[in-house]
Amino acid sequence: MNSRPLLYSEYAIIREAYKTNNRMPPSDIVVLEDDYDPSWVGAKKLFNADFMLKLCETDYSDVTVEVVPVRPHTMGAEYFIVIRDDGLPVLVHLLAGEAIPLASFSGAVKQIDASIAHLFGESCTNADYLRIAELSDGISFLVVKSPDSELEELLAWRLAEMARLPVQILESERRRLFVRRSANESVLIDGFLQY
Repeated sequence: MNSRPLLYSEYAIIREAYKTNNRMPPSDIVVLEDDYDPSWVGAKKLFNADFMLKLCETDYSDVTVEVVPVRPHTMGAEYFIVIRDDGLPVLVHLLAGEAIPLASFSGAVKQIDASIAHLFGESCTNADYLRIAELSDGISFLVVKSPDSELEELLAWRLAEMARLPVQILESERRRLFVRRSANESVLIDGFLQY
């Protein structure tokens, strides 16, 4: 199995689930496996594509489930976080990501664009892969742009490859950005903007 580091935006989603019990997730989480909904294969751009991250091995006899809505207090797409009784996270699953269209995230998009304009040079809506989760204390997001024509490579395999690249960390009082660039000019911006 080919593991990869957990991205900060993914950690923010997991952290949201742990808040319901006034806990903090472990800081040493890795992604053992990425799984993306195959119905998105062939799309030109992806926004909040359904995915599942496997974080640790378990036989499911010892888990509790925490549910974190993508947009608090609204119906629509939901992140399901599965946590073992010993406190270790097992899965992160975005289900029905397409239920809330990108236009519904216009406020978040403006904030993301303001934070990454100097890095990205265009709106995050022009990214090949964009993930946005509005959480109780901020906006978690992942932006991937690549010159490669095969978008499928931006998913599990490509994301795992890019997550291992050297990272440039840009922080201020209300934002954390983790920027990775590959030799072929692909860029991955993993971030969190605090409200």
